Amino acid sequence: MLDHIVKRLVDLWMLHFAPDDETLLQAFGLFEHLLTRQFQPLNKLKIEKINGEKASSSGYLSAMETMFDVVPEYKEITLYKKYEGELLKK
Repeated sequence: MLDHIVKRLVDLWMLHFAPDDETLLQAFGLFEHLLTRQFQPLNKLKIEKINGEKASSSGYLSAMETMFDVVPEYKEITLYKKYEGELLKK
């Protein structure tokens, strides 16, 4: 049930920040929490649209890449928890 609710929220995601706004990263806090929480973190989040446009061509991608591993696809993007350092080398 929770996965369905999260999916619907992500489908309807509207950002009221410019792509270069300094406070934009705070808007990603919910997604970061869902991917990194200690109890039942989500493996990934798929985003189909941002502000009514397909996410894969969004001006927000570069900002998202600072917090997440972003995999763009034709119409959507997939966000994964960002792993840094030694985890990538294993």
